[in-house]
Amino acid sequence: MTDGCGKKFEVRVVDVFTKEAFTGNPLAVVLDAQDLTAKEMQKIAAEMNLSETTFVLPSIEPGANYKIRIFTPMKEIPFAGHPSIGTAFVLAEENRFNLKEPVTTVHQEVGIGVLPIDIYVQNKTVQMIMMTQGQPRFGPIIDDINAVAEVLGVIPEEVTKTGLSPQIVSTGLNQLMVPIKSLDTLANLQPDFTLIKQLEERLGFLGCSVFTLETLNPKASIHVRFFAPSAGVGKIPPRVARLER
Repeated sequence: MTDGCGKKFEVRVVDVFTKEAFTGNPLAVVLDAQDLTAKEMQKIAAEMNLSETTFVLPSIEPGANYKIRIFTPMKEIPFAGHPSIGTAFVLAEENRFNLKEPVTTVHQEVGIGVLPIDIYVQNKTVQMIMMTQGQPRFGPIIDDINAVAEVLGVIPEEVTKTGLSPQIVSTGLNQLMVPIKSLDTLANLQPDFTLIKQLEERLGFLGCSVFTLETLNPKASIHVRFFAPSAGVGKIPPRVARLER
């Protein structure tokens, strides 16, 4: 791939949280991106039009094996989960690590610091990747249930019947966690992206994680959909896997 200015670089696109192609959560990983400016990175992320694109750079912080910068189609963010896991997988596939069985721990440098990633290996093949997120910070509980319900296009009772309250929480990025009573309601949400963006700006968060305790998979604890119109996530064509976390 070229950036239009004569610079050539390699891009890998992978599906995270799945073993099946064209499902899960897609991610673009730009390797050896040290010759790209932040402006060029943002243009590439907009062109890829996935929820996130990562750019792999040499690490600066002590103890880190590599550094990544994470961009949505509209802005850079300091940290995100599926980009961290997907980038580690790509780098393992590219033989950038000295993988040892059963587990190899590497350290990524992101906007919130240096975090470990455990790569589980069997027969020289990556079987699973587990990451450590930043320390959770619990922000304000949102009492205005009507406003939250309005932006999601549901009646307030869909939230209040859960017995839980919407709350801003961060493990590196402030997000609004919103409980929904039923999986059917969650699957059929028709959120108002303009209103979500206004709520993001008013309450100081980036992204709305809407979840229910009802799940499709009995091994799962929650089912989640994620919308972040301020970052350009939510306007992507309706491939469900792209909006699921």
